[in-house]
Amino acid sequence: LAVAPFLAWLAKLRQNTGLRQQHQRLSPNGRRPAYGDRELILMDFLSTAAAFYGVAVTAALHLALGLGAAGIPLICGAGGMRTVKPARIFMNKFGQQSCTFALLGGGYVFLVLAAAAALLKLRLPEVALFWFTAPFPLYPLAASLLLGVAAFLAYRGLWQKMKNNKRVHSCIGVFSALCFWVFLYCAAATLRLFAAKTDIPAEALRFFIPDAASLFWPAVIEGAAAALSLGGGFCAVNLLLRRNKDDFGRDYYNHTLRYAARWALFAGIPMLGAQVWLICAGRSFAAEHAAASAVQWTLGGAGACLAASLLLWSMVAFQPNALRFKGMVASAWILSLAAVCLQTTGQALFSLG
Repeated sequence: LAVAPFLAWLAKLRQNTGLRQQHQRLSPNGRRPAYGDRELILMDFLSTAAAFYGVAVTAALHLALGLGAAGIPLICGAGGMRTVKPARIFMNKFGQQSCTFALLGGGYVFLVLAAAAALLKLRLPEVALFWFTAPFPLYPLAASLLLGVAAFLAYRGLWQKMKNNKRVHSCIGVFSALCFWVFLYCAAATLRLFAAKTDIPAEALRFFIPDAASLFWPAVIEGAAAALSLGGGFCAVNLLLRRNKDDFGRDYYNHTLRYAARWALFAGIPMLGAQVWLICAGRSFAAEHAAASAVQWTLGGAGACLAASLLLWSMVAFQPNALRFKGMVASAWILSLAAVCLQTTGQALFSLG
């Protein structure tokens, strides 16, 4: 997300250069092209907007997938602690299905993150210097991410070998999710300083604990809740996609679909509360912000999409035959992704302002 405004700026610079050259280039008959100043300004605006929103939406979809994959180990770990049949059997199968999806989706996001870090080092070394400074923020970011990845790989890889010791196995999954949350916290702390163009403080306390009035706190709460809510949503959609490939019976899919929908619903409630907190807190910056109206509209749209998504999840979470509500599950999932896209766009606009 921190790279997105720079990519948009580079696209704008390249487009402006091309348009300027086209405007100054003469045609074969000695006349200038048929573009007036207004047309060039409009083309410049549209190309810049397309570059900015394209980068913002792409970053948001990767963010949603990464957050969902980070929250799935906790969802599966909590379900693995059940001891009553048939819930224990259902949760064991559900955990294997969902963790396989988290392994594929999270692995993809990890590779994209590594490629982005390498590209950042080559194209924007001054920005890379900010993010890769030791000890802060490099050591907390790298340690929490790598420890979370190692714990998750152990959690998924030891599934069969630890089937007789499910509580310890489930604790490994929960621990991996907590490590990913620490990574999220450290990344948000670094992004806060980066957006404010502030140097990394030498004291650990100032780096990890910002002021009480900072917008950092609702953003972190929303991110942590989004990991569980999006994780539940991805698990629910994955169940629908695997329905015809893994025929575990209708009772299994009804039970696990309700379980995933409840995580998406109950974790989405604090997520919505943090969103309202962000909107209300952002009003104090409206007078001095260049894009205050756009920021408020995008954040408000994110809250509306999230509220609609929670309404649909609530209709699925308590249905005995949850498998009949495939359309609601898909709609709720799409609305939750739209909320993340709007939220990311609003945060990017706020950072640029």
